[in-house]
Amino acid sequence: MSALQYEHLSEADRKELLMRVLGVSDEDISRLDRREVTLPDIMQARIDKVIGDESDTSQCAIVCRNIKASGCSWEELHPEEYLEHINELKAHGGHFADEA
Repeated sequence: MSALQYEHLSEADRKELLMRVLGVSDEDISRLDRREVTLPDIMQARIDKVIGDESDTSQCAIVCRNIKASGCSWEELHPEEYLEHINELKAHGGHFADEA
């Protein structure tokens, strides 16, 4: 469970890192970039998938719910807050897609 290193990344790369750690597919990240889907929709899809998978012990749904509850769009998303939260969860045994 290594901490995410993101300080050296651009804002766009931090967003992509956040989505990858949450298990969002490359195609869905591209769809977000093209504005074909909203961030809340992608977060709800991840929540549904994680909750529907009883073998998934990750903390992904917590972070996805927080992002969704913020009501921000892909363009408004500031990933640092969520990346830091993920690092805190990892420090306490949380698991994410980057460790799968």
